Amino acid sequence: MYQIRMEEHCLPFGIPQIIIADNGPQFDSIAFRNFCSELNIRNSYSTPRYPQSNGQAEATNKTLINALKKRLEQAKGKWVEELPGVLWAYRPHPRRPTGNTPFALTYGMDAVIPTEIGLPTIRTDAAKQKDANTELGRNLDWADEVRESASIRMADYQQRASAHYNRKVRPRNFKNGTLVLRKVFENTAEVGAGNSKPIGKDPT
Repeated sequence: MYQIRMEEHCLPFGIPQIIIADNGPQFDSIAFRNFCSELNIRNSYSTPRYPQSNGQAEATNKTLINALKKRLEQAKGKWVEELPGVLWAYRPHPRRPTGNTPFALTYGMDAVIPTEIGLPTIRTDAAKQKDANTELGRNLDWADEVRESASIRMADYQQRASAHYNRKVRPRNFKNGTLVLRKVFENTAEVGAGNSKPIGKDPT
């Protein structure tokens, strides 16, 4: 199963160096770890119940969810039908952190949007198959450099955003023996506790 799924992604995009996933059993199984080990893929797992640790995915999800809410209004059960349209609206537009479009960073070329089919633009009218092949090859040659530039720009954007967000944060220092408030989830068991032990922590 893992090999089939990975081949679907590796054939068009290549083998990834790292896979960032949650702690779901499908990503934390021995079979999946062995498969990644054979391909020299490094596994990185996000903190359980803390999606903010994967900030890049959460930022994208937030944008997509807000767009879905605007399109669905009261018909929330139809989000699956609306998702492809929302993704299409998201992918060919430049993002501020990278200065480029998600589509171009993935495929090395700009997307031709449906509007350009019904109402041809200078770009589509002037394009010829021979010229298009040459331009595509040139774009693919520059793809790695474009992605590296986008990565540098995104890192700079994140640093500035972090400085702005943390400008009012008061640093806190803790020492051994300091009393702190510990948040315990419903299905959190104490370390080393067996199945017969109570789940969670007594508030008293």
